[in-house]
Amino acid sequence: MHALRPAILLFTAAAAYAQTATLSAPAPTLSAGQGSLISLSLASGGQAISALQFDLQSDDALFVNFTLGDQARAAAKAPYSASPSPGVIRCLIAGLNQSAIADGEILKLFVLAAASAPNSSAHIAITNAIASAPDGSQVLLAASPVTVQIQSGSGTAATTVSTAAILNAATLLPGPISPGEIITLLGVNGSGGPSLTVGGVPASLLYAGPGQINAVVPFGLDVASPAAIRLQFGGLTLSATSPVSATSPGIFAANGSGFGPGAILNEDSSINSPDNPAKAGSIVVLYGTGFGVLQSPLLDGQPIPAANSTVNPVTATVAGFPAEVLYAGAAPQLIAGAIQVNLRLPSGVVHDLYAPVTVSAGGSKSSSTVTLAVQ
Repeated sequence: MHALRPAILLFTAAAAYAQTATLSAPAPTLSAGQGSLISLSLASGGQAISALQFDLQSDDALFVNFTLGDQARAAAKAPYSASPSPGVIRCLIAGLNQSAIADGEILKLFVLAAASAPNSSAHIAITNAIASAPDGSQVLLAASPVTVQIQSGSGTAATTVSTAAILNAATLLPGPISPGEIITLLGVNGSGGPSLTVGGVPASLLYAGPGQINAVVPFGLDVASPAAIRLQFGGLTLSATSPVSATSPGIFAANGSGFGPGAILNEDSSINSPDNPAKAGSIVVLYGTGFGVLQSPLLDGQPIPAANSTVNPVTATVAGFPAEVLYAGAAPQLIAGAIQVNLRLPSGVVHDLYAPVTVSAGGSKSSSTVTLAVQ
């Protein structure tokens, strides 16, 4: 009997290992100053996982940013993040549901190698990883570090930017860009006074830093053909070709993630939230971008002096009920490209603190991941 005990222990350990969920990502090779999009994927080991939390800790030679991955998005989860210390991003992926996340991509990681990085191996450690099942019980979660090989001074830095890194600033989703849309480029170097052109026209920069650029697509964008995007910085030129559309509407979320309670004001100008819901039938104000051209021409990159309606008609729904749009157009005092939508809440929505809200413009519809609270 004693001779069997090691075999039994080995079988038990193997079974426990098989039931451990894992996080993994491919190991890219980057030239100094180059960015890359990689997928952080979940393998559940046959277990139901509804939420995860972990830290991404990157070496000094790397800048890391992320958006939600396809499988987490499909499970209606939202991303939350904090920076407990320099170089560390604490990530929480959870939702107001008990849906399990299918195996596959949970985060899109945008990784940038510093322009001054030497030939080296840099790492992104994934630590403090925990997961939970739909019933709240803990699921074992393991992760291996991501190794990034950096080549310095080789002159082989990639000259293209993935279109998956060109995002609507409100939804943080890739897709066609539209005139006046505020966009976010991730995994690119915005340090050192970069310049950006879209369709050959200079784009107004709202933010430029390591790993990220926010800009406004010129209102004069030609939507008849794909747009050439060129980013110049530090002697390097990166380029991409993006599909275009007359509209690509998105609503800003209060936390900037594209998910959860929206950047919405109640009728008394207070901030809408589950703790401060709007009354059914009252007027609320949403903020978004990607609604296309406006009735009167604007100067790119300038604050809006007065109301200026969209050319494309705008409709909206709240919890699936049509809402009356009272105004859709430029948001006075904000940068050109920020859009304000005033709508009257439908009377059929009563006491829904997480009512999905969508807007449509020119035949394109926003995602339904932003909510507003109705009492």
